[in-house]
Amino acid sequence: MADPNALLCRRCGYVIDGLSSNETCPECGADIAGSLPSARTGAAWQRGPELRSWARGCVRAIRHPLVTFDKLAIERSHSARHLTITLHAAAGMPIVVLIAMLIASTINEVVNGASTFAQAWTAAMLFAALGFVYVVMVAFLYLLVWIETQGMRFWGRRRGYRISKSIAISICANASAGWLVGSAALSILLAVVLTLFSAGVIQYTALSLSPLGARFWMAMAGCVLLGLMFFKTLVYIGVLQCRYANEPRTDST
Repeated sequence: MADPNALLCRRCGYVIDGLSSNETCPECGADIAGSLPSARTGAAWQRGPELRSWARGCVRAIRHPLVTFDKLAIERSHSARHLTITLHAAAGMPIVVLIAMLIASTINEVVNGASTFAQAWTAAMLFAALGFVYVVMVAFLYLLVWIETQGMRFWGRRRGYRISKSIAISICANASAGWLVGSAALSILLAVVLTLFSAGVIQYTALSLSPLGARFWMAMAGCVLLGLMFFKTLVYIGVLQCRYANEPRTDST
């Protein structure tokens, strides 16, 4: 595994300590300036942590992952916060859809005078259940990300990459935008199905053991797999782009 304190060429991993920023790597010919920590100007969130830059950074990570990870700054603080927001957003998106549909249904029952105490209590229990599901989903996503960081560092050592904890967190923070793709697809699926329920086109019993129900659950699983696929793909690109990344130094080297 590469020396964690050495300055490495971003392309081949050759030790370039002591070389001038105007020179090129003796091994592969890459410019030294491009390998310096200062060349990694950071993702949108790292340059200015706010909600708008978070959203812009997520879109950019999905549309232009090579550029995103090539310029990604290696640090933990901003990346950890970015990861937290992204995972909560991914877990919360389908929950928000379900809550919105539940509120709309409850209001409709109240307006039409069909609401009873029992129905109100059921609605309250459903709200509580959705809150619990949200917590479980966030914990599940965090677990998957933690497993991914451990896998990145393990395979990095096997391949001679320098995937430190900071690099792993920085990569996963931006790759987590992939979970938003699956979450958005799942939210759309739920919105469509619940709308069909409300319109009376299909019945709740149709989601039991019927062929329609089987297709619905398969579609939900497909949305989760879609998010996982995007996340894993972005992690793979991130590892390739950051495998010899240099963290900011406090000394004058």
